[in-house]
Amino acid sequence: MKNYAFTLAEILVTIGIIGIIAALTLPTLIQNHNKQVVETRLKRFYSSINQAIQLAELDYGQREDWFNYSNVDTDKNGNAISGKSSQTKWVKKYLVPYMKVVKIEEVDNLPIIYFADGSSLATTHWATLNDWAFFPGKCVKERTYANIAKHCGKCAFFFNYHPIKDSDKNWNNIGKSFEPYKYGWDGTLEQLEDSCFISNNGCCKCAALIQYHGWKIPKNYKIKVNYR
Repeated sequence: MKNYAFTLAEILVTIGIIGIIAALTLPTLIQNHNKQVVETRLKRFYSSINQAIQLAELDYGQREDWFNYSNVDTDKNGNAISGKSSQTKWVKKYLVPYMKVVKIEEVDNLPIIYFADGSSLATTHWATLNDWAFFPGKCVKERTYANIAKHCGKCAFFFNYHPIKDSDKNWNNIGKSFEPYKYGWDGTLEQLEDSCFISNNGCCKCAALIQYHGWKIPKNYKIKVNYR
């Protein structure tokens, strides 16, 4: 009875084929994983940040009444709140106690909040509490506005907080809580895609586009998302 065995050449050919298949499929698997992580963290952040605002209202009253930098030196119990800037004190008073926060940093006196799942949130404007950027991971190292804009739709997603009603109808989230950036949105999918894929600047509406699809990155999404 003969014993059949693979020759070294046959083994090497098999390994080579496996390597080629892996090289072809691995990038797709990695990108699909990146999409899932970004989708999950975006959806979780949107839910948790708005829940935090609602919980803060139970302690401090309606959100429009504390949408400013006054009375940020102490918490509801009268304890002093630390921070170099009023913005940092604001997030420590109204957001941090109601979310799963790991740490807070101050870069150029602007606060960055790091969450337990590896994501983070930063203010992007010196003078107001309107503009924010959410990061699903560590992709953006320098949190300057110009650098954040370069990563827009990839690993930086713009949100807006505008709870006070005013006369500017271009704000689509007037009187609401944290929402994806939609300034000037005409309600069409085409404009969201335009802003995300073509303009791709600091005002892009990529988070709004993903929200439009139920917090799923659409198949025609032209930007490779990342969270690492």
